[in-house]
Amino acid sequence: MKRSYRGISIWVGIFILIFGSPMLINLLVSFRTQWTVEEGSDWISFFGNYSGGLIGGVVAYLITRYQFTMQKRNDAEKELRSQLPVLYKLKSVLRILGMQFSYMANIDETLNKSLNPYPKIKVSLKDIDKDLWKDIWILKNTWLQEKFLQHVEFYEDARSILSADIVQMEIKLEQLKRSLSTKILTARTDEDKIEIMELKEQIAILELECKEQEWERKDVWQTFLMNNYTIGNKTLLELVNKEITEIEGRDKNET
Repeated sequence: MKRSYRGISIWVGIFILIFGSPMLINLLVSFRTQWTVEEGSDWISFFGNYSGGLIGGVVAYLITRYQFTMQKRNDAEKELRSQLPVLYKLKSVLRILGMQFSYMANIDETLNKSLNPYPKIKVSLKDIDKDLWKDIWILKNTWLQEKFLQHVEFYEDARSILSADIVQMEIKLEQLKRSLSTKILTARTDEDKIEIMELKEQIAILELECKEQEWERKDVWQTFLMNNYTIGNKTLLELVNKEITEIEGRDKNET
């Protein structure tokens, strides 16, 4: 409100300056004082040049200001339209994430019925091209940036962790343990003893990997359920569609 009053005051002042100058000039040249030594025609010439320069300067200022405002507006519109390609790519990514999160939700529902909340079987999730969101920094909506990156970061971690097949790891572990038992019973030479030590080391490493995988899987499923990524993804997709609609609506209004 203060800015609007200030703007009105400036324009009123300019109006008075432009249209009041001729009246002031006429008043000055219409009488003589002890300070006026030139003829009236000289005053008219002087003040005419002065007022003409003043008016010309004001007009030049107004034109420059108009051009600057229009350029600034055009730059803002251009910057806004530059977000469209990025938003379209995010939309395609969110659609893929939506399908993958729904797939995970279906697995979770099945597991709850079987009373096995953290499966050991391999879960294959689609690999998504990271180049699709490399230009996300162009977006003005920083909240959208942050939430989208959180979603894809979780998805990439989940895809990596769930792709491991713990069942196969445990099968291999049992095979190593059987080999170790057999080797202990038949060991005769120093080479057999060395092989036994190597088998024990392999078993220890694989047991640790299995435990880490189980813990990481548990964390993935708990995070997925706690943060409700399926609903969150729908919210992000709606927001992206809204941003696209608003920008496209601006273009239609301009044309």
